[in-house]
Amino acid sequence: MLTKCVRSPIVTPKQLIGISKVFYALSCFPKVTEGVNASISLNGPRRVFGDHEIYHYSDINILEENIEISSAGGFYHKSTGGDSLTSMQWSVSPGCEAELADYLPTLWIVDDATSFEREVKSMDFSTESYVLEFKDEDMPEEADMGTLSENS
Repeated sequence: MLTKCVRSPIVTPKQLIGISKVFYALSCFPKVTEGVNASISLNGPRRVFGDHEIYHYSDINILEENIEISSAGGFYHKSTGGDSLTSMQWSVSPGCEAELADYLPTLWIVDDATSFEREVKSMDFSTESYVLEFKDEDMPEEADMGTLSENS
């Protein structure tokens, strides 16, 4: 997912610096990367399926020794309202086994529910609007990497 983001037009130079910190932390694992406390959220487009709407987002959170990756989203139907959904949660810490919670089998109502790998593979930044958000706990707010959508 990060590689696709880096190669896409939605990433600003400042966001690229932030993404490189996350790449660095992932490449060093299981060694703890002191000073890396960052999160990336990639929000996908809203898609309409008949009378309901679905959107997905993926998060990567690095909190020094802890790495968490998740895929989630939202479902909205005019007559029943909205609800959140979680497709997958994966986490790992040094000295511990990685934990995966796969909720895909429970998402029968979500038309476009698919595995995280397939979701990433199908991302097309040239035809759909994605929003990338980056937060770095160690950066002052005035230096925040901010948000950029493809349509900005």
